[in-house]
Amino acid sequence: MGEKKFFIEKSKKVMFDSMIFIYAFEHNEEYKTTIRSLLQRLEEGVYFGIISTLTIAECLTKPKKDANLAQVARYTAFFRHFPHLSIIPLTFEIAEKTAELRSRMSIRTPDAIQLATAWHEHCDYFITNDKDMKYGELPFAILQLSKL
Repeated sequence: MGEKKFFIEKSKKVMFDSMIFIYAFEHNEEYKTTIRSLLQRLEEGVYFGIISTLTIAECLTKPKKDANLAQVARYTAFFRHFPHLSIIPLTFEIAEKTAELRSRMSIRTPDAIQLATAWHEHCDYFITNDKDMKYGELPFAILQLSKL
């Protein structure tokens, strides 16, 4: 069986779910090649990356709980300085969209915040590995990391 191939068009906006970065920083063997390729193309400016401030909170929780200051520093430096990656705060408008999405889909608040952020930022794609999430109609494509 050949290597998986995927393509995200140039100049598109891509929202990344938190697990993408957790897998990257924990050196997840299953997704290492795919994530490396995604982040390399982001770094090169092939497309534009979007994350929510929620992603930072989710990524920092375990290293802070474990008092792994080196890992906290790596995440912090990455999120502050990685090129072509914008960090979007939770605004009133995103909170309203979060409530709307939760009212019509059976999803948890963190998932709704991520989707609402992607919606607010007019993303073309949302990359996740959450196979259990039930998506309704959204104005962007959902890409499952496991299928890239």
